[in-house]
Amino acid sequence: MARFVVGVDTGKRRHRAAVYDTARATWAGELTFSVSREGFDRFVAFVGGFVSEPAAAIGVEAAGHYHLTLVEHLRAAGWPVVLLDPYRATQFRRSEGHRAKPDRFDARALVRFPAACFQQVTRRAHR
Repeated sequence: MARFVVGVDTGKRRHRAAVYDTARATWAGELTFSVSREGFDRFVAFVGGFVSEPAAAIGVEAAGHYHLTLVEHLRAAGWPVVLLDPYRATQFRRSEGHRAKPDRFDARALVRFPAACFQQVTRRAHR
């Protein structure tokens, strides 16, 4: 599993990203960025501060059409993107006891959701 896991909560005018350090089990950083080329470049630079090359997958909430331009930008830059079902991510967030829906909780849940899935797959593969 990658050391850093990235999750992005998408929105109409801005997206919110969170980075989780799996080795230390701590939050490494968060960023709110605009839905624009400048905002996407800022996000790529932010993620690049944790990962030297496009090796870790970035989980992006596939809500409506708001994620499409970011996904296209990331894939063109060579970053692997995992689309996350917003309904399942919401259920995962609620299972952790978070009923409120601020962007900060969504971005963090969107990090933990694929990280938990990757851990389950890794555990099954080692049995």
